[in-house]
Amino acid sequence: MRGRHDRATMLIETRGLTLRRGERELLRDFDWTVRAGERWALIGPNGVGKSTLLRALAGGPTAAVVDGRVRRAPGAWVAAVGQQEGDASVPAGASLRDLAWAACAPLRELGAELERRAAALGGAPSAAELEAYGAWEALFHDRGGYDVEARLDDALTRIGLTDAARRDAAAASGGERRRARLAGALVAGADVLLLDEPTNHLDLATRGWLAERLTRFEGALVFASHDRAWIDAVATHVLLWDGGPPRRHEGGYTRARRTEAERQRTDAKAERLRRKRIAELEAMAAELRAQGHRRAEARRRRATRELAGLHAIPPTQRRGRAPGVELAADTEGGELARFTHLTSGDVLHDAAFALRGGERWALVGPSGSGKTTLLRLLAGEIDSEDPRAQRWWRPGTAVWFVDQHDRGLPDDTAPVDALAAWVGGTRAAGLLGQVRLAREAWSRPAATLSGGERARAGLALLMAREADVLLLDEPTNDLDLPMIEALEAALRTTRAAVVIATHDARLLEALAAEVVTIEDGACVRWRGGLAGWRRGARRLEPGDPAYVDPPATASADGDDTPTGEPEADGDRERAFAEEVLADPLRWGERERARWRARRRVAEEALLAGWDRHAPAALPPYRTREAGWPVWGEPIDAGLRVWLDGDDGLGQVTVRIVATATGRIGHVVAPHADDRCLTLSARAALVRGAARLAFYVHAVDAVQVAGADPGGFEPLAHGWWVWRRSAFERQEGWRRPSPRRPPARRPASGRPARRRPGR
Repeated sequence: MRGRHDRATMLIETRGLTLRRGERELLRDFDWTVRAGERWALIGPNGVGKSTLLRALAGGPTAAVVDGRVRRAPGAWVAAVGQQEGDASVPAGASLRDLAWAACAPLRELGAELERRAAALGGAPSAAELEAYGAWEALFHDRGGYDVEARLDDALTRIGLTDAARRDAAAASGGERRRARLAGALVAGADVLLLDEPTNHLDLATRGWLAERLTRFEGALVFASHDRAWIDAVATHVLLWDGGPPRRHEGGYTRARRTEAERQRTDAKAERLRRKRIAELEAMAAELRAQGHRRAEARRRRATRELAGLHAIPPTQRRGRAPGVELAADTEGGELARFTHLTSGDVLHDAAFALRGGERWALVGPSGSGKTTLLRLLAGEIDSEDPRAQRWWRPGTAVWFVDQHDRGLPDDTAPVDALAAWVGGTRAAGLLGQVRLAREAWSRPAATLSGGERARAGLALLMAREADVLLLDEPTNDLDLPMIEALEAALRTTRAAVVIATHDARLLEALAAEVVTIEDGACVRWRGGLAGWRRGARRLEPGDPAYVDPPATASADGDDTPTGEPEADGDRERAFAEEVLADPLRWGERERARWRARRRVAEEALLAGWDRHAPAALPPYRTREAGWPVWGEPIDAGLRVWLDGDDGLGQVTVRIVATATGRIGHVVAPHADDRCLTLSARAALVRGAARLAFYVHAVDAVQVAGADPGGFEPLAHGWWVWRRSAFERQEGWRRPSPRRPPARRPASGRPARRRPGR
């Protein structure tokens, strides 16, 4: 969406909305307005009704709307992607790109209508027909129709579906199908985006790209998410919903939590004062009742009325707090585990890993990079394919591996039975209640539980087990925010060593976990936690199995600490790799291949750094109009033209349209509420854009709406046209037709004859 609405434009609102699921009322008499430019995050525990509210806002089929209405702005387009989009049926033979392209159906229909109107213009369209066509064409441009396919392919690539056009949607996973529909919704030209858990199945880098993409969205965004860092990066408003009436907050999650904490302190203080006053009034009433005289009786009645009013005030409802989770461990310092020659499939090749007591390691990287495989190798779930592999644990070390699918619960075992085997029936019931698992789910086999129920039961089992090492694979999946914060608090305080694979940036920052990535089949450790990994500060320490002794000439001062500057670190890394590869007898072929890959990465980083510092390339086209330098560069189906040094204010787009009368260039200026050009600057910009259109695209005419830029001919209804013939005459490419003087006539009215020789 490109500036179709002002910031104050209402795009969607609810009035008296009431939602119900079965016998349970989710929402009552809810009034809410969402305006253009606002990005609302729905935050609350699982089952509170966030997905139901999103479906009601989208206008989809739901039996939960009992009363009230949802109203959308006239002409507003709504695009919605729910949690179950990946499980929806797909057409036979459809690719993942076809699923994404289906989300752009309104835009494709608008393009088809534009083509029909262009074909109907004929050879001599009327002014009214041209005006109507121009309005449709402007709408298609504003919705992003001209470059929608290019933007769709880019979104699919950035979201991890580079081969979407070749992938059969029916054979793809539910997460991949959901990502394809999300990519389509992002480029569909919608005014309102409704996204339910959009970060599911996305790695850290893709989540960052999606956050940046959505912060540039000019329409209205409403989304539900449990990723706190991502909410802070995207949301401008928060709707906190924990079972009572939703509460509105400005800002992201962190600011909302701070406001809620202050509110809880204020409510707690008011509750203490209320109870204190009740005790005072009750004591006063008892004393006055004992006195019995008339004046004392009047005071007693007043005290009784005030006491009744205080009792009528409901006590402050306590907001849902994260349960206090404790993870027991008896871990001493020293080395706990050592692994060498870890090899599995195409992801791990002769890797090594070591773990000490109390350490916290985060496995970070895109989906499919080998994080789960490494955890399963460490846990002994699978064996290394290399016969030289060694796997050593310190004797007596208790290891607990939590898989992202089964959560440590066998399919045929009920949660209460799994916990009772470790802590007894009474303690098991307390733990299941502490994680707020519904009572009816306690005795059901784990295979019949929903994803959220199984995640909560797995968290309770994690609390029941005593382990020295915790191997956790995506433990936050299907957990709501209170449970994620409970898990975070438990992992922060445990003495156990933790190796965790997750895409939750806030959890990794809270744990101060060091980062391990899997690159070219090896485990690479990074300096400075998550922030260090983002900076590219490689961490290699003597004593680690993955450490390689640096050559003596790798650094003049022997310091291999990264400088924090990518170019300097890349140069040192490349020189380091060159020294290693200079000795052909020291390394095996696999190690040499790994060092060659590291050298290639360092060289690419160097080239990227040089590109960043190189001066920006000048635009390909430049002209001058009325003393103003005018620049231009090609875009899809036209040109982008701007004035020199205007900081983006004076920009226009020339769209080239083929009609029955020839190739026409439409000059379109973007909308800017708070800035404007002077008339002379606008005239110079429009005439410069027209000049470039004539020279670069050889159009037959250039049209513009608004004030006359000078030299244009009036067309109709505020439109002006500059025809190629007039332009060529002005440029000197075509001479004016010679004009002969009129012949003299004699008095009789007949033309005079020329005499021979004259």
